[in-house]
Amino acid sequence: MFFYDFQCQGCGWDMERLVSPYVIEIRCPICGYISQKQMAAPKKEN
Repeated sequence: MFFYDFQCQGCGWDMERLVSPYVIEIRCPICGYISQKQMAAPKKEN
């Protein structure tokens, strides 16, 4: 289990949840719409 960032596709609420690495979407606790896991963009090196 790891902490992942999710963003709701309905209301736009950002949340952090402790889930399995295989989970890619959860239900938003605010509006009930689908919230998708946010993938981190790789850092750009100078």
